Amino acid sequence: MHQTAPWIQPGWRGPIVLEIMNNGPLTIELTPYFDRPCQLSFLRLSSPVPEGAEYGSPLADRYQNQKHPLADDD
Repeated sequence: MHQTAPWIQPGWRGPIVLEIMNNGPLTIELTPYFDRPCQLSFLRLSSPVPEGAEYGSPLADRYQNQKHPLADDD
């Protein structure tokens, strides 16, 4: 289950990072390029996002254009 952001908002610019955590008692090992534990679905907007409402417009949207999920780009 994705732990933090449930969707990618209109206006987002930057890498898409899958943040997952194993809270179970068993160890699960994922193999790069073989196991693909995610899915990306696209939803069509019924109307354009109003100017100034897209992600990255408010000052609080601090992750816009972030290069790495653990780096503080400030």
